[in-house]
Amino acid sequence: MLSSGSNAGDVTSLSALFWASSNLVSAIFHAVPIPPEYLWVEAAEVLGASVEPISERFYKRALSVYPFSVKLWKSYSILSMMTTGNTNTVVEAAKEKGIELG
Repeated sequence: MLSSGSNAGDVTSLSALFWASSNLVSAIFHAVPIPPEYLWVEAAEVLGASVEPISERFYKRALSVYPFSVKLWKSYSILSMMTTGNTNTVVEAAKEKGIELG
């Protein structure tokens, strides 16, 4: 879903995904009668799958604005560890900006 570059298609698809996820959660919360369990499970899977690409895009955008923010780089490193179990890519990108995360 994400490419290494930044283009309008990425932003549009992630924005649409965020909007659709928000509407899905809202619809489930306001449904009467309460939706069956399988709908909650399916919604949780959709939301879980969308968190990583939205967060990744957020950090890339934030770091394009504040490329020397140690706090942002550390936070991005934590996200990378939680989602991939690996921080090498983030650590190397930070190092290119002269920031040591070690």
